Amino acid sequence: EKTARIGGNAYSHTNKRGEFLDIAVADFGTAGYINFYKLLDELEIPTEMAFAYMSFHSLDSKKGIYVTPSSAGLLTQRFDMLRPTHIRNFFSMLLGLRKANKLLQSGKLKGLSLSEALDLIPILNGDARVILLCVLALLSSMVIEDILKSPAEFFFKKLETHHDVISPKAFYSVRCVSGGTRRYINALAAPYRDQIRLKSTIRKITRDSGKIKIMSEQNEIPNEIYDALVFAFEPNEELRMLAEP
Repeated sequence: EKTARIGGNAYSHTNKRGEFLDIAVADFGTAGYINFYKLLDELEIPTEMAFAYMSFHSLDSKKGIYVTPSSAGLLTQRFDMLRPTHIRNFFSMLLGLRKANKLLQSGKLKGLSLSEALDLIPILNGDARVILLCVLALLSSMVIEDILKSPAEFFFKKLETHHDVISPKAFYSVRCVSGGTRRYINALAAPYRDQIRLKSTIRKITRDSGKIKIMSEQNEIPNEIYDALVFAFEPNEELRMLAEP
């Protein structure tokens, strides 16, 4: 681990009131994350209804779309999610996705970028488009500029798998881990926690006589030789580490 803790992007923070907040993806749809829920069952980690959905806040305008259908959320946000414009945007998004699915099934999205496909679905504009693109960024870990340039078929097929994310089903089908993401991170790491090296930045990875050598930026940590190596991060970062990609 590069930092002083395990988990990377999965991190649960406890505030002064003893409440925990997750900075990474904390809610998971039961339709698209079947294996993840099987893993939680194996680890005997319970889940619970999230009583929240997704909110979108602009750091520039200080405005946004806030969807937290709990009593506390509605009061705090002054029932913002029930504004007619927001309700209309969500219906527009659902109708737009239905149109997109028809185009997908008929093969009319073949060869089109997402940006080009959205031009064929005018109802997906304004905040409806913002919500859709933010959800796709969440599901793909991609920035919106790259999403718009990518094949439309890929993303709409992805939504076929994660069909409970942009849907009224989300209010009961999308769940969170009881106790936060740190709970399953700690459970997964428990069998070999004493072998996890913290504050370790990898400088370079090389191949030598069928083996793999990992070189660290920390001088006190010697180079290590392994038979195999598993990468679990973005390909562009992987390529930067490899001496000979």
